[in-house]
Amino acid sequence: MRKVLLATTALIAVGTVQAASADVTISGSYEWQYNTFDKSGTDYSSSTADDSTITNEIDVNIGFSATTDSGLTLAMNYGLIEDSAGTESIGATISGDFGTIGLSDAGTGEFGDKFATAVDVTADPGSPFTESATQTAAAVVYDTPGDEMVDATGSGINYLSPDMNGFQFSIGYSDAGDSTHADVTAGGFQYAMSAGDASITLKYAMSAKGDSSSGAADGKDATSLGLVIGLGDAKVTVAQNTAESDNGNSAAYDYKSTGVGIGYTVSDSLSVAAYTASGENDKNSNYDVNENGVSFTYTIADGLSASVTHTDMDVKDNDDSTSTSGNYTAVAINLSF
Repeated sequence: MRKVLLATTALIAVGTVQAASADVTISGSYEWQYNTFDKSGTDYSSSTADDSTITNEIDVNIGFSATTDSGLTLAMNYGLIEDSAGTESIGATISGDFGTIGLSDAGTGEFGDKFATAVDVTADPGSPFTESATQTAAAVVYDTPGDEMVDATGSGINYLSPDMNGFQFSIGYSDAGDSTHADVTAGGFQYAMSAGDASITLKYAMSAKGDSSSGAADGKDATSLGLVIGLGDAKVTVAQNTAESDNGNSAAYDYKSTGVGIGYTVSDSLSVAAYTASGENDKNSNYDVNENGVSFTYTIADGLSASVTHTDMDVKDNDDSTSTSGNYTAVAINLSF
């Protein structure tokens, strides 16, 4: 991604105290998508069985960084995502030989889920299903077994260790601050090594999300175990992800998914990716989901690319074992600045 670099010599002066010189980076991206999807079955509802949409998303990031006389690196990032949600992300970091402390609600300073592993490595994976009001929590949240389920959202404090001969770990904590949200503790580690011409990375992450309020019993514990192998222009990702909630009612779940994703760089202009994943709920033998995806990405010019992604999914519903299937295709054009 190309970035605009602005050098500032003095940002703030208060009396005789002057802020350190800072570098400012401004970057942005734009994505246009044409999506088509269709489904069969009644448990996952949408307005029609076959439909299409055009979506747009603009991301703008402004970053500040400076180095103190003692060698600390200070950084701050402000991100704006203009889509249907219109979300913002703010983060700051303090880095040194000790590692990195992150202060953030998202973006720059959030490391709690850094080592979680997903296998949906395609350009624009998506689900053909929309949520039905009759679905239980397990079906609504975990339609996509190719994704990871570790939860590290919310304003918090995080720590990322330095790389110690291939070993690195992270930990984070988010305090919701009120009774309608849940506190989250998350962390993980990775170990990276070389074996001949191959790179091998073992990754693990976990999160523990508390109940939203006293007696709610809607907390979630999640884990993610991954293995990433790189060899030449190919990368293979294998992962097992779990999520469990003892809600004490029909919405309780003990979900486990496994999958593998493969990415391959054919040339400087063309890359392909594919994955397959499946999931099950140990607290409901009727629940079963299988997901597959493939994508092709073509780089037209520096900062301009186009991709086609196709995803299909078969679900045995958590409510009444009714089989449901669907597919989703996304054609995207991406610009980066």
